[in-house]
Amino acid sequence: MATHRPQDPGFVPEFEFQVAISVLEASEALAVRRRPITPESLARQLRIRPFPVRPTVAQIERGLAQVQCWRTQILTRDLLLH
Repeated sequence: MATHRPQDPGFVPEFEFQVAISVLEASEALAVRRRPITPESLARQLRIRPFPVRPTVAQIERGLAQVQCWRTQILTRDLLLH
Protein backbone atom coordinates (compact mmCIF):
# COMPACT_ATOMS: atom_id res chain seq x y z
CA MET A 1 0.00 0.00 0.00
CA ALA A 2 1.16 3.54 -0.59
CA THR A 3 2.78 5.46 2.24
CA HIS A 4 0.72 8.60 1.59
CA ARG A 5 -1.41 9.44 4.59
CA PRO A 6 -4.08 12.01 3.66
CA GLN A 7 -4.88 12.72 7.32
CA ASP A 8 -1.28 13.85 7.92
CA PRO A 9 -1.25 17.71 7.79
CA GLY A 10 2.24 17.60 6.26
CA PHE A 11 0.72 16.43 2.97
CA VAL A 12 -2.19 18.84 2.74
CA PRO A 13 -1.44 21.72 0.33
CA GLU A 14 -3.86 24.05 2.13
CA PHE A 15 -2.07 23.46 5.42
CA GLU A 16 1.33 24.05 3.81
CA PHE A 17 0.05 27.27 2.25
CA GLN A 18 -1.36 28.41 5.61
CA VAL A 19 1.99 27.66 7.25
CA ALA A 20 3.77 29.70 4.54
CA ILE A 21 1.41 32.65 5.05
CA SER A 22 1.88 32.42 8.82
CA VAL A 23 5.65 32.26 8.36
CA LEU A 24 5.47 35.38 6.19
CA GLU A 25 3.48 37.25 8.85
CA ALA A 26 5.70 36.03 11.69
CA SER A 27 8.90 36.90 9.81
CA GLU A 28 7.60 40.42 9.19
CA ALA A 29 6.80 40.77 12.91
CA LEU A 30 10.31 39.59 13.80
CA ALA A 31 11.88 41.95 11.27
CA VAL A 32 9.99 44.92 12.72
CA ARG A 33 11.41 44.06 16.14
CA ARG A 34 14.86 43.47 14.57
CA ARG A 35 14.93 39.86 15.74
CA PRO A 36 16.70 37.08 13.83
CA ILE A 37 14.47 35.11 11.49
CA THR A 38 15.25 31.45 12.08
CA PRO A 39 13.03 28.37 12.03
CA GLU A 40 13.24 28.25 15.83
CA SER A 41 12.25 31.90 16.30
CA LEU A 42 9.42 31.43 13.79
CA ALA A 43 8.27 28.33 15.71
CA ARG A 44 8.04 30.43 18.89
CA GLN A 45 6.01 33.07 17.02
CA LEU A 46 3.70 30.45 15.50
CA ARG A 47 2.94 28.82 18.86
CA ILE A 48 0.61 31.71 19.66
CA ARG A 49 -1.37 31.24 16.43
CA PRO A 50 -4.45 29.01 16.34
CA PHE A 51 -3.48 26.00 14.23
CA PRO A 52 -5.54 22.79 14.33
CA VAL A 53 -2.17 21.00 14.33
CA ARG A 54 1.02 22.82 15.33
CA PRO A 55 3.47 22.95 12.40
CA THR A 56 6.76 21.11 12.80
CA VAL A 57 10.13 22.78 12.35
CA ALA A 58 10.47 21.00 8.98
CA GLN A 59 7.12 22.44 7.85
CA ILE A 60 8.20 25.88 9.05
CA GLU A 61 11.46 25.51 7.10
CA ARG A 62 9.47 24.65 3.96
CA GLY A 63 7.23 27.65 4.60
CA LEU A 64 10.28 29.88 4.99
CA ALA A 65 11.69 28.54 1.72
CA GLN A 66 8.37 29.30 0.01
CA VAL A 67 8.37 32.85 1.40
CA GLN A 68 11.93 33.37 0.15
CA CYS A 69 10.85 32.12 -3.28
CA TRP A 70 7.91 34.56 -3.34
CA ARG A 71 10.19 37.44 -2.34
CA THR A 72 12.71 36.53 -5.02
CA GLN A 73 10.00 36.38 -7.67
CA ILE A 74 8.62 39.76 -6.63
CA LEU A 75 12.08 41.36 -6.63
CA THR A 76 12.86 39.87 -10.04
CA ARG A 77 9.54 41.06 -11.43
CA ASP A 78 10.11 44.56 -10.05
CA LEU A 79 13.62 44.71 -11.50
CA LEU A 80 12.41 43.58 -14.91
CA LEU A 81 9.66 46.20 -14.94
CA HIS A 82 12.14 49.06 -14.44
